Parts: sequence; C-alpha cells; structure tokens
Amino acid sequence: MGEKEQAYRKALGKEKALYRVSDKLRNIPDGTDGCKKSAALYVMAPVLCMYVEWVLREASEAGIKRLYFLARDGYSMYDCP
Repeated sequence: MGEKEQAYRKALGKEKALYRVSDKLRNIPDGTDGCKKSAALYVMAPVLCMYVEWVLREASEAGIKRLYFLARDGYSMYDCP
C-alpha cells in the first residue's frame, strides 16, 4: 500500500461509513490497476456517497418525493473501475 493510499485511508477513517464502503470494495478483484482503483475507492466513492446523501437530504427537507437524474449524472460511476 502506497503512502498516498494510506493518507486517504486515514482521512476516510474519520467518516466510518465512507471508510467501510471503500474498505469492503478494496479487496474485490476486478482487473484494474492500483492507481485507478485507489482513486475510485478513496476519492470518487466517498465524494459520490456524500453527493447522494446531500441530494436526498435536500429533497427530503423540500418535501420532494421523486428525483430524476439525467443520464450523464451516472457517467462518472460508469467510467470508474
């Protein structure tokens, strides 16, 4: 495990839910290289989780019961390893 990956894991350790998600996915063999997988697990996954949590909270507070997303909103998740 590289120095940067350790730094990301330490930073995520402050948010237990995000850390558990990234940690569970870390050991899944998927054929991607270490750098791409680390970026996806320790950067993209937490950011996307926080974004979804924010969208759901804002919608709930505004009384919105149904959300629609444009197709391009999921492209970053599709493109991640």
